[in-house]
Amino acid sequence: MITVHVERREIGFWLTPNERQRAQEQYKPYFRQAMQTVQPYAKSGQIMPFDGQTELFPGLLAIPAPGHTPGHTFYSLESRGERLVFMGDVIHAPEVQFANPGVSVTFDVDPIRAIATRRQAFRTAGRDHSLVAVAHVSFPGVGHIHVEGDHYRWNPIPFVNHAVSPGW
Repeated sequence: MITVHVERREIGFWLTPNERQRAQEQYKPYFRQAMQTVQPYAKSGQIMPFDGQTELFPGLLAIPAPGHTPGHTFYSLESRGERLVFMGDVIHAPEVQFANPGVSVTFDVDPIRAIATRRQAFRTAGRDHSLVAVAHVSFPGVGHIHVEGDHYRWNPIPFVNHAVSPGW
């Protein structure tokens, strides 16, 4: 049986009919999607909720990153002294938001918190030279965030395909 780990605030937000009724019209399709895709796991008891910063497995840490959604979460994967932080939807318009992380998008449920989370995440990744994976940037979506004064620059890791056939 599959177990799906989900931050408790995320479940409470997306799977609660009252939240859907109170939501702005632009978000209502996402509530329907959550009900269709996540509710079956909840009904079958396959959801394992967690609260806040939690080590889900050895080397895999869930880190609260609210704003985009109430339970938006980063995941830090560490092994043999190396770390990759999966930041998910911390950014939606990289050409704008790396230069100005104070810009929000309509997809952020709580724009003020999303901005604060993005600024903190960029500052930390830049300071620690963390390898990060983010959505909404060009493939492969893995790289480093560099601090440049009051803004940031994305430095992607180039994709290299080592599976090239010897006959080519």
